[in-house]
Amino acid sequence: MEIKNNRLIGGSGDKVNPFVEAHAYDKKKVITPDAIIIHYTAGASGAATVNLFKSASATTSAHFVVSEDGSITQMVDLNRRAYHAGTSSYGGRSGYNSLSIGIEISNPGYLQKIDGQYYTWWEAKKEKKTPTPLSKVYTGKHRNAETTMTYWYKNTD
Repeated sequence: MEIKNNRLIGGSGDKVNPFVEAHAYDKKKVITPDAIIIHYTAGASGAATVNLFKSASATTSAHFVVSEDGSITQMVDLNRRAYHAGTSSYGGRSGYNSLSIGIEISNPGYLQKIDGQYYTWWEAKKEKKTPTPLSKVYTGKHRNAETTMTYWYKNTD
């Protein structure tokens, strides 16, 4: 893999998908990012996230979406501001959309425990729920939670 003209180019055997342009990003502002922010999508799949970001109703975006199989889809050029960090500050700096590359890792994220089973947010809302297999669940603290242990969906290799 390599970067050419602010785009990721895959080599032989790399899982780099063709560029798909996000709908919502700053098409005029040129940035020189010096940070990377990695998010989880809180969605069902990488393909669903790509479809969301390219839809005309999208208000958020990221530079890259990494799907469950490890394939990468770039959606915003690296010198353009994606809308992935919201109102953000860290280390005395603010406005991380202009300071960083946003990478979305396809992962449902937080799981809800109901009657001893673990569910994604969308399954928890259904009347007939399909639990997440225990092999895909881990327990940990969110960095913003002081004592509460929460349940999370494991990332794929």
